[in-house]
Amino acid sequence: MSQFSAEELERLLRVNSKIAAENYMRFQDFCSDSPSALAALLAYTGIVYKRIHPQDFTPEDFQYAQDHLRITSFLYGLLRPLDQIKNYRMEGDIKLPERGGISMFDYWKPILTDTFIKEIKAKGGILINLASGEMKDLFDWKRVEQEVQVITPEFQVWKKGKLTTVVVYAKMCRGVFAPQHILRINLLDFQYRTAQCSCRS
Repeated sequence: MSQFSAEELERLLRVNSKIAAENYMRFQDFCSDSPSALAALLAYTGIVYKRIHPQDFTPEDFQYAQDHLRITSFLYGLLRPLDQIKNYRMEGDIKLPERGGISMFDYWKPILTDTFIKEIKAKGGILINLASGEMKDLFDWKRVEQEVQVITPEFQVWKKGKLTTVVVYAKMCRGVFAPQHILRINLLDFQYRTAQCSCRS
């Protein structure tokens, strides 16, 4: 990504010029030894992650999350909560010239699918999927659904006489759901073992 100018990043990432310039500098500095990396669960600051409240985690919570929670990333692929990452912005449809013009989706799919399935099976064979829909394209999702049990909660509100998905509320609920019903579920002796969250920036 460091080969793109700020103007090109503005178009590719569909952001304004200020955010494009900021990310241009991030990518230029990306491979340096500057101490700017943070644990993934602390680095992401979107609506979902604010509702997870990692600042309230005990050391035991962090360890359980490290073993059972996985975060999908267009740039990093599949992350554990304590994996160190640098700030970035990325989209799944970004094309990689050095890889023949394939997208980030196409790049990660053959790399992540087998690893993801193997890890879910090792934790009991059940995936609680809290990721946004587009994150499925990082994997061969048909294979994932064939080989493990996938549970995808839907968060809706009653509006004008019917159940409706309100995106911002759904994101909040996914964040609340992760620590309350998955990360500490081992204390309740449930069988749900693996969770997935989504991230973009």
